[in-house]
Amino acid sequence: MAGFRFADLYGDLEALAQYTGQRALVKRLINEAVAVVAATHEWPELWDRSFFTTVAEYTTGTVAVTNGSTTVTGTGTTFTAAMVGRKFRAGSDTAYSVIAAFVSTTEVTLEAAYQGTTAAAATYSIYQDEYRLLADVDQVKLLRQLENGVALVSTHPSAFDLELPAPSSMGPASYSIFVGTKKDTYSTGTVSMSVGRTLLGSSTAWTTPQGLGRGTKLQIGSLVFTVRSVDSATQITTYEAATTAISVSTSYVALLDNAVMQLYTIPNTAETYPYRYQRIPALLDADQDFPDLPLYLHPLIKPYVLQYLWEAKGLFDRKASAQQTYDRMLATALRTHGMTNPDRVYRRRSADRLPNALSRRTLILQ
Repeated sequence: MAGFRFADLYGDLEALAQYTGQRALVKRLINEAVAVVAATHEWPELWDRSFFTTVAEYTTGTVAVTNGSTTVTGTGTTFTAAMVGRKFRAGSDTAYSVIAAFVSTTEVTLEAAYQGTTAAAATYSIYQDEYRLLADVDQVKLLRQLENGVALVSTHPSAFDLELPAPSSMGPASYSIFVGTKKDTYSTGTVSMSVGRTLLGSSTAWTTPQGLGRGTKLQIGSLVFTVRSVDSATQITTYEAATTAISVSTSYVALLDNAVMQLYTIPNTAETYPYRYQRIPALLDADQDFPDLPLYLHPLIKPYVLQYLWEAKGLFDRKASAQQTYDRMLATALRTHGMTNPDRVYRRRSADRLPNALSRRTLILQ
């Protein structure tokens, strides 16, 4: 493979700047350079695709709810732990609450106290309208509903909230709303790891949590690893290599701070939603790793890092020169490879099928 290996990059930079004894810093700056270069434009070589599947609405049985209480008690229900984080709405209420905890198959706890009318046997709905994307998603380009072939309209969250502060309609989604990132964790089971990059789980279910995959951070004691691939429910390959073994039955935490997409109309059945996106570049860790950038962008890494190495040595004229070199090379890359790259485009449905007020408020993200 052509290009610069990680070892070549940090070795060249140390030699050029005569900057020794700080290899860990130089390595971090190289990874920063890769991330910054990738974020400057939508380089086609970094486009990827994935999908998520929605969950069906759950309405089995009835529930007892009490005004001012967070407890929901079911009759004829089979609540599950997977329902934590989903939304709950009782009867004909407009308001909803988020399920905060699973107690049993007949009891869940709400995040906020129920504000509706006390009822002993109310109908209800448990549903999910927000879905976590992959951990390496940088920018979503297009989200589709696979069954009906519709490309969703990307709507600004403020416009959506002003028009529909309490969305309730059920059916195949027409809109997607990027709602930021959601800080969740997953820590089921324990782990062990020999020297190397293979993390083994015991009683784990790593193929189950939505969004756990390439780019997810795993915290094990004071160590942090980045997921390269989820190989099975009990095996993960990491970018970073463990230099000492991690003993059996060690606890861990997977940090699921992925981007989250809200859908409307709210899907009430299992449906597949594919999406195209620009991904965050892979981490450089091993000496033989190559930067996860197209070859024509590799030369930008050195002048980017040299700016900071020269600054650290107090050589500000050389810093300015390196910065000018970086800017010039980036402009050339954009001119020769980036100008034919289309900007992010969301194809929208005919507005005559959408609520007039909402269609007027819809903002297409460019």
